Amino acid sequence: MKGRKPVANRRFEMFEYRQVITRMRLGDTDRAIARAGLMGRRKAHAIRRVAEAAGWLDPSTPLPDNAELACGFGRRAVKASSISLAEPFRDQITQWWKEGLQGTTIHAALVRRHDFRGSYSSVRRFVQNLEATHPRVLFSTLLCKSPAVVCCGHSPVKRVGG
Repeated sequence: MKGRKPVANRRFEMFEYRQVITRMRLGDTDRAIARAGLMGRRKAHAIRRVAEAAGWLDPSTPLPDNAELACGFGRRAVKASSISLAEPFRDQITQWWKEGLQGTTIHAALVRRHDFRGSYSSVRRFVQNLEATHPRVLFSTLLCKSPAVVCCGHSPVKRVGG
């Protein structure tokens, strides 16, 4: 595949499957198919396994029609968007988030208090969603020089010696 980059998770058309099976029936190896740029070695190997199991590599039998190919190489069902494992704890997580707790602390508390089985990443994504839908604006008038000036929680910089 000189000059061409392999594309991960590329969708193949039925004619491409048919072409690869034809080349396999003629004796091409998975490497030769990959060198020709039809698909990668791993994908060619997976097709070879399916084709051998279905008996499509026998030159004395006719090539399978598109319906047979679709059954053999049908797309795997994509898992529907699942509900976050953190969703049952929405109220508690939201309360802790509003109190300013970090995601790692929230995850640890869920594990400790509620035997939470989800990963930290599920809590992190949940908190990120909270931040996107409910932006927190922290203003402080205590740390600023003048009460009329509102700053975002930072004290003024005090320069020493100049």
